[in-house]
Amino acid sequence: MDKLVSQIPLDPFITLGMITFLCGGVGWLAGPVFGTATFNWRNRGVRGQMDDKEKEFYRRVKKYRVDPSASSMGNPVPGKLFCSLAFC
Repeated sequence: MDKLVSQIPLDPFITLGMITFLCGGVGWLAGPVFGTATFNWRNRGVRGQMDDKEKEFYRRVKKYRVDPSASSMGNPVPGKLFCSLAFC
């Protein structure tokens, strides 16, 4: 570790902090990739069933989705005036 710290011309605590953040960032980016691959590899026997169930779930969500035009932002409460500071 001393060789690595001595190659970067900063305070050792700053260098070690940067290395720590770098390792955390690599783990944050690589973790989901390797985690998903490991999960799919370990569950490859039931992966088809999981995909079928997921497709059925999304089909059901799409079928029974609420119409967004009837939301409260599209139809404000009567008597309430919603306006910004510029327009009222």
